[in-house]
Amino acid sequence: MSDKSLREEKERLMKEVLGKKRPYEKVEVPTSFHSELEKELKAQQKEIEELDKLQPLSNKSLVDFQKQLQEDYELVEKFDHPQESENLFEKLTSRIEEKSFVSRKTLQSVSIAFRRPYLLSKDPHGCLNMMYIYGPNGSNRHETIQSFAKELKLEHVMQTDQIQVLDGSSYQTGSNEQIFIQDLYQALQSESSILLFEQFEKIHPPFLRMLETLFIKGSLELPKRYVLSQNMLVENQTALVKNAISSIEMKDKYVIFLSDQDPKVLTKSFTSSFVQEIHDVIYFEPFSKQKLFDCLKDQLEKMCQKCFKNFDLNVTCDKEFAEEYFASCEIHEGIHSIQKQIQTLYISLSDLVLKDHVKKVVLSYQSDGVYANGNHIVEALQLEKELEKIQQELKEIVGLEQVKEYIQTLQSHLMIQKQREAQGLKSASVSYHMIFTGNPGTGKTMIARLLARYMKLIHALSSGQLVEVSRMDLVAKYVGQTAPLTMSVLESSFGGVLFIDEAYSLYRGKEDSFGLEAIDTIVKVMEDHRENLVVVLAGYKDEMNEFLESNSGLKSRFSNVLEFPDYTGKQLVEITQLFANKQGYTIDDKALNHLETYYSYVQNHHAKDAGNARFARNMFEAAVLKQASRILKHKEENLSLLKDEDFNYEKYVEGE
Repeated sequence: MSDKSLREEKERLMKEVLGKKRPYEKVEVPTSFHSELEKELKAQQKEIEELDKLQPLSNKSLVDFQKQLQEDYELVEKFDHPQESENLFEKLTSRIEEKSFVSRKTLQSVSIAFRRPYLLSKDPHGCLNMMYIYGPNGSNRHETIQSFAKELKLEHVMQTDQIQVLDGSSYQTGSNEQIFIQDLYQALQSESSILLFEQFEKIHPPFLRMLETLFIKGSLELPKRYVLSQNMLVENQTALVKNAISSIEMKDKYVIFLSDQDPKVLTKSFTSSFVQEIHDVIYFEPFSKQKLFDCLKDQLEKMCQKCFKNFDLNVTCDKEFAEEYFASCEIHEGIHSIQKQIQTLYISLSDLVLKDHVKKVVLSYQSDGVYANGNHIVEALQLEKELEKIQQELKEIVGLEQVKEYIQTLQSHLMIQKQREAQGLKSASVSYHMIFTGNPGTGKTMIARLLARYMKLIHALSSGQLVEVSRMDLVAKYVGQTAPLTMSVLESSFGGVLFIDEAYSLYRGKEDSFGLEAIDTIVKVMEDHRENLVVVLAGYKDEMNEFLESNSGLKSRFSNVLEFPDYTGKQLVEITQLFANKQGYTIDDKALNHLETYYSYVQNHHAKDAGNARFARNMFEAAVLKQASRILKHKEENLSLLKDEDFNYEKYVEGE
């Protein structure tokens, strides 16, 4: 192939992807086109080979052609000499140092670790470099790694600044094998160049051996055959299937093991030959008091800017505030402690905006705490702790991701509306009344209780009590008594959440005048007291849809419909483990595997009747009773271990 043909082929590629010819001078191609270019390059490969058949192209020419394409369009960073990479990494390290409190020596160590593959020949297996980064909490390990990722993306060394994080605490037993393989596969398939392992020492030892094989050899033969379904590896249950996946491949990734422990922990988790392959061991030292004080001043300045941007609140500090406030701070977690303290102060100030509509605040410090415009801030710390507690409870709930996400957006919405009111703008009067649809045991009542507490904390409700009722609590037996009865229940709910379970039972047809009277009363009070009452209607999905048609005002007043799906078999196993952990029990691997198979069958055939989480709780409690009988016969057995024989799998069986 002639030089002219090569040039024409490159111009055609540029035109197809970017819609224009490639100029011969160097141009900067937008990063958004990189992935598209890579796909197009692969598609062009076959065409190049066809051209080669017509007019032979030497191997060297073909390699040079592909290499030049990559350089022309900046698909990969190219360093002709070590000096080029040194200059780039020195530049980005200096930029990070300007914004970081980490020592330059430590930053340079991290920089060398990221630069290493450009000094040595790249590992053909795809592992760019392995690092062990350790140090105490609050020493800015995570933040530093993230900073390097952002800078390397800006310099087009990486496609993205995202970091794939795998937490070893999620893979502690053999029953977690499929989850581990799924998460590992997705991390390797992502565009991220950084694979970070936290708490790796908790990973089940056989899984650590898998990682060793993958990172050293570049591929891992999977213990089972999998297929790809919706970008997730799913175990193949059939003997023959098209496109089965039996191995996973290592791609160009930096592998980082992050820990707060001495490097000796490496030899306890990995083989010595593997540890020798970890070239960069980097220690993040704890911050001095002076550095923490500098950090506090920096965080205070950023908080003031944030208050002005988000609340239109002008915050200043008196000249002694920083030193006096720092002296009161707990600093045992380093910078993390400072960040928590500043976040607490930020919430205090947002609270002032919400309640008092203040526009300007001067902060001072006295022996009993922080003062804003001479008024002592006392509620914020308790508010922060309660919010953290609710956030943790939400996090521990299995599944229900969309429901949890919706609840957490309520605070942001409320704050924005308060800001609009304070600025004289019209606020959007949004209804918080909700409908929860789903089968029994899917967490509707549990979420309603958390919702009531949460809405009180964010000042959406004044008292935050949850009043749980059903038809019998709202509908009377005699004419003229239903409206007063329903009204008394509603009044007891003012300031909180009224949760009506099996709400569809209020409507039993057009002849049910009592039920219709209760519905009419609820609709009227909901509208009159929407600022301090949230009504939640709960029940089966189909029945709730029919119920909404019973009153023309119902549908428009319940715009927030949250669906509570049935739990999967795997999720019910997680719930069972939660029940066990709270009671001080563990469940052996055989039982966990059997439970998942059994639960999956039950959920596929009897989810509406079985009870979801209630079913899991009943299974656990029955197993505890059965274990007690077993222990009495075999007293040497482990008192805290539930075995497969302790569980009863007979209630729902095949062919029933």
